[in-house]
Amino acid sequence: MYEKVCLARYNQDFSLCTNVTAYYADKTIQADANHFYFLSSIVLVLPSLFSTLALGAAADLWSIKVPLLIPFVGLILCTANYVIQTAYMSLSVYLLLISDAVFGICGGYISVISTTLSYGVKTTSTSRRSIRIAGIEGAIGLGGTIGYAISGTVRE
Repeated sequence: MYEKVCLARYNQDFSLCTNVTAYYADKTIQADANHFYFLSSIVLVLPSLFSTLALGAAADLWSIKVPLLIPFVGLILCTANYVIQTAYMSLSVYLLLISDAVFGICGGYISVISTTLSYGVKTTSTSRRSIRIAGIEGAIGLGGTIGYAISGTVRE
């Protein structure tokens, strides 16, 4: 994302923008990237607030399977746009907002977590629900911790 912001600011100068240390030191690129991240968060969260309510109501009225799949379909479409944006770095950084909007309309991360928990509750006996929910929450926490710990190593 920083590289795309750099390319937009410096008129597609690939020699400058592929140098990671150069744009980390550039305060204008940092400011532009932070503004973009803020805009990206708004585009993702606002639609997901409403679509999560609709998915929750649909899960209560019908089977949980369709509301469980909708956020994952949105995530796949979102990822496809990210791959296209990575392949064509000269495209505008603001086209990345399409991914956030699509994933937000499909429910976003809020719906992924809530429908997964709802599925766990609906498919488990009453006596085992707390164990199932604790397992899901533990997996989320452990995955986040391990991902954070090894992300620097994997990136290098």
